Amino acid sequence: MPATRDLRPGQVTGALAEYVAALRYEEVLARALVTTKRTLLDTIMVAWAGSSAPGVESTLELLTNEGGIAESSAWAYGLRLPVCSAAFLNALCAAALDYDSHYHGVHVDGVVLPAALAVAEHEHSSGRDFLTALVAGHEVTCRLAEAVKGRHRGWYYTSIFGAFGAAAAAAKLLRLDAATMLHAFGLALSQASGTQQSATERTLAMRFQAAFAARAGALSAMLSARGVTAPAQSMEGRFGLFSLYQSGDLARVRNGLGTRYASAEMSLKKYPCCACSHAAIEGALSLAREHEIRPEQFVSARVFISPAMRRLVGGPFAPGDAPQVAAQFSVQYGVACALFRKRFGILDIRDDVVLEPEMQAFAKRITVAVEKSLTGKFAPARVEIRLRDRGVIKKMIKHMPGTLRAPLSHKAIEAKYHECARSGVLPMSEGQRLRLVRRIHKLEHLSDVAELPPRITGNVPYMRYQPLLGTHNRS
Repeated sequence: MPATRDLRPGQVTGALAEYVAALRYEEVLARALVTTKRTLLDTIMVAWAGSSAPGVESTLELLTNEGGIAESSAWAYGLRLPVCSAAFLNALCAAALDYDSHYHGVHVDGVVLPAALAVAEHEHSSGRDFLTALVAGHEVTCRLAEAVKGRHRGWYYTSIFGAFGAAAAAAKLLRLDAATMLHAFGLALSQASGTQQSATERTLAMRFQAAFAARAGALSAMLSARGVTAPAQSMEGRFGLFSLYQSGDLARVRNGLGTRYASAEMSLKKYPCCACSHAAIEGALSLAREHEIRPEQFVSARVFISPAMRRLVGGPFAPGDAPQVAAQFSVQYGVACALFRKRFGILDIRDDVVLEPEMQAFAKRITVAVEKSLTGKFAPARVEIRLRDRGVIKKMIKHMPGTLRAPLSHKAIEAKYHECARSGVLPMSEGQRLRLVRRIHKLEHLSDVAELPPRITGNVPYMRYQPLLGTHNRS
């Protein structure tokens, strides 16, 4: 074990370590548990759908070629991988479609859950212990995200903050004390990385950043448990997280710790793309359906977004060598799809669909404008459409769909999960989906969380990787 050290309660890192180490299931706010179960289901479903996304199969092949001990489930594939490999692959699947839950724009559960579940399966943790660790990891990530202040420096908050949340959850499952957990946070700092350059250039690397963070979190906790030492002031130190990466209000990280659950406010996504496009897509879809717009009626459209949205999704739509990522980070494509197809779902970001000439030609009639009076990160956004027979029609969407101010209906959530279940390397049967829902609903009663991941049945094409893993068994 690492040498003991004083926590010095005034430190932010120490306060978080003490909170995570001391947290008990009975102390967790019921609302936080409800949100945790909701995002748990959401993350597994979107990861299931993301299992066939570009970049995932080649990663699976690389990981299985590396081999290792069968420890944790690769959720959608019917095989097991070493803990860190499973965390990496499942986080990649969860991030691939940009469809997973978020808080202040940070994809919290898409990083924390893959790391936590991989460690929990290896440790045969109970459902209660797993839920407690997941809440702790969520809380660490959310609080770091909401502490941000000042000009955005271009770091990808999901990966730099998510690594700490994943480390917290994994350390909790390994039953590390607060002093040892400081080392886990310090090791997470050594691996924290990821920038928005991958989004602005619209490359596959964007979805891999969550995977790097999940693996970093699991690895940090396991190394600290084995005596590897690391900095104690990873968040507030002279060369720590908030000094080098992004300015932040450190007091906000600690305020109400243990009584106020920021993670209870995590939101679900309605569309498989960057959150900066959602309000505009919602506006375009509303107009298309309300006015029954036909393609031949359409002349042009203008989308008005904030400067913050413009940075990630406002550039001209150009499929490039990663068409799916280009579609996910283009409000121009999202609005064009909403008007042309009257939908925006998983099918609409498939490479072959994105590359359809008719769709690309239609998208060129959409222009994007920055309106400085629109100051939000994700909303509001305004859409104006010119029709041949009716002139200009307009729609302003004030709140991003799926947030607390505009929650998704039960019908919309069910539609999302049915869409996800039909996608991926192997469609999930309705029976499998309902069993997963029941297990999550009663998760606190599971004696071993290894029972949670869906069981793979049928002829799985990815089972060809099974021999590469020696004694690996189906999950």
